Amino acid sequence: MEVLAFFNGILFFYTHDVSTCVFLVIALFLKAPKTIIIYFLMAYVWSFFHQMSVAENGMPALSVINHAHISGEIISIPFSDNNKTQFEFKINRLNHHSVQTNAMLSCYQHCPSFKSGEYWSLDAKLKRPSNLGNPGAANMVNKLVAGHLYWLGTIQAHSAQLIRVRQNGVPISAWREKLAKQFNHTIQDKAVSGIIQALTLGMSKQITRDEWQLFRQTGTTHLMVISGAHIGLVGGFFYFLGEWLWRRSARLCLWCPSQQAGSILAIVAGVVYATLAGLAIPAERAVIASILLFSQYFLHWRFTAWQAWRYGLLLVLLNEPHAVLLPGFYLSFMAVAILIGMSQRVLYEGWPKMLCLQAACLLGLMPMTLYWFSYSAINGFFANLIAIPWVGYILVPLSLVAMCLIQVTPDLPILLPILNALTNGLLHFLAWIDAFSWMNFSWPLHDAVAMIGMMLVFTLAVVLPTPIIWPALGVILLSCCLPFYSRPQDGDAQIDVLDVGQGLAVFIQTAHHQLLYDTGVAFYAGGDMGQFAILPYLHTQGITHLDAIVISHPDLDHRGGLASIEKSISVKQLLVNDVAYYHRGQNCHRYPDWRWDGVRFHFISLEGHDLNSKNNNSCVLKVTTVKGSVLIPGDIEKEAEAYLVSQKAEELAASFLVVAHHGSKTSSTPAFVHQVAPRYAIISAGFDNRYHFPHQQTLSTLAHQSIPVISTIDCGMVSIYLPHEGKLQSPWCFKNKQSDYSSLIF
Repeated sequence: MEVLAFFNGILFFYTHDVSTCVFLVIALFLKAPKTIIIYFLMAYVWSFFHQMSVAENGMPALSVINHAHISGEIISIPFSDNNKTQFEFKINRLNHHSVQTNAMLSCYQHCPSFKSGEYWSLDAKLKRPSNLGNPGAANMVNKLVAGHLYWLGTIQAHSAQLIRVRQNGVPISAWREKLAKQFNHTIQDKAVSGIIQALTLGMSKQITRDEWQLFRQTGTTHLMVISGAHIGLVGGFFYFLGEWLWRRSARLCLWCPSQQAGSILAIVAGVVYATLAGLAIPAERAVIASILLFSQYFLHWRFTAWQAWRYGLLLVLLNEPHAVLLPGFYLSFMAVAILIGMSQRVLYEGWPKMLCLQAACLLGLMPMTLYWFSYSAINGFFANLIAIPWVGYILVPLSLVAMCLIQVTPDLPILLPILNALTNGLLHFLAWIDAFSWMNFSWPLHDAVAMIGMMLVFTLAVVLPTPIIWPALGVILLSCCLPFYSRPQDGDAQIDVLDVGQGLAVFIQTAHHQLLYDTGVAFYAGGDMGQFAILPYLHTQGITHLDAIVISHPDLDHRGGLASIEKSISVKQLLVNDVAYYHRGQNCHRYPDWRWDGVRFHFISLEGHDLNSKNNNSCVLKVTTVKGSVLIPGDIEKEAEAYLVSQKAEELAASFLVVAHHGSKTSSTPAFVHQVAPRYAIISAGFDNRYHFPHQQTLSTLAHQSIPVISTIDCGMVSIYLPHEGKLQSPWCFKNKQSDYSSLIF
């Protein structure tokens, strides 16, 4: 109880959420010792002092520093691919002022060879990280802050100058970097090299996005993270090896029992392995548990598995309170708790016990995986039966042997073909298992209460296997698994202008239909807003298909997420401004008006007129109900606006205007805005974007006509509701765009 109270105190410090105190109330009601209050307060104080120790110092109170001359030390292993080089940087000086902070820096052009432990001077643009302001958006701020990273930066070309290399010892990261380079040089197969590095050095960035997707869809992601299974294997092997060797000498056994010698070797091996792997939370927990369990040969008492679990939790929290910000922290400790609990209750041995433990982990972790990832890999039950021993008992030992031999013989003449065959065999096996991904669960569980409710149901079903409570558990489980999604009524329309940074994506929903207008941007370094923003949002709304996608024009910030969305959910039809460009779809300028559930959809055609840019050929969509309308003009500019005002003025009037071209000065002419005469103007643009949108000229035009402006930069997602009866309401913001701890996982 004291350890759990300590955990809740840390959680309360970072969230300031009163619901985290419910544990104390329940514990005290169940006659827990009142000392848990003291542990709760101690945790809060400990978190405060820890935060003070890692907080930045001397940095200006700005969100963006466009011209930052910084110097400091590289404190992580730089990751490089064809697009960029990225690393963590400890900043000591900013524009000739002494400061203290950490940043994640990226270099895209003319990048020198960066190495861990080097001191550099360079010019960069620094920006405070922020979350996308949409339901379901990942909390990247917490992930960065948990690593004590407070800025994101882009290095300017030709500005980096090496100052010096660390003189007082070589950091562990430098050794890890050297080993990683040796693996890359020796193992030509990038997939094999990435997996071997993940299993030996804890460096998983070399694993491609497609491979991660395969691991995710087969429930084997945990195998690529150095955790208790890997460290337990290494510790156990060296324990038996050390004990066996020690027993060869009677004199040594008289001086020190062989169990103690084996335990010392096991602890040292586990610590070395975990340190080489970067001491992530699962590895840190496993090392602590190993030390506690192996120490039974030195101390007068023995630690049970549950005691090792509790003390491991306490020591991890003492070392890094920020761990409570990461989903991996909860998944790691809960997985071990499930294995310990079920091992004590399952009476079978051998394969039957393994099947029971695997099923228990699948069900026990399902609420968390649905909550954080909206996905649960049921086929992982079968994949892990083979993949766990394959990785744990074959790949990990051989990879560690390769890591040792590569220092002596860089070619690995005998071992390399074996590693290639085994690793590729694992990938082929998982690809075959992935063919059964139809059985996996893919729905959101974004209510923490529902997640806790599901976990409570599974716990009670195991702890109290009494048939009399099964109906109640079934009702609770059903209520958790069937979340309520609000839908517009017949004749109403819900329009959400999503926060997709510098781009556009508008989701329009009627009672029984859904349309997506534009799909955000695709990034130069990989990924797109379809993956990062739109699909997570659709999952939170329970949307499994789209009746139509409209791509206003081919600019990358409007079509960037199309492929990701079409790959993930069903799309009935595609409407575009230029069919020849996509070689499919239907032309929006020729598409007739239609009604969905009493809501009128109308494209204002620009076809057949000499407009000198693709922006001016954008699909212009108007959505209308009895009480109001929304006009979405894409990226049209002055020429197209002038044409619409002169030729189709009667079609332009709207209650709400999604401002053309993200607020560019080449759009939103006074005549066009006057003709639309909206009550509100919504601008979709990215914070500190390189185009400096929205332009002051556009803002002045809207202000001159007394039109309130709402921007996704400040507001996050902007929601508009068009009713068929009643009063038209003003738009509302999704206010979850903070760059602090208040938007934690709970």
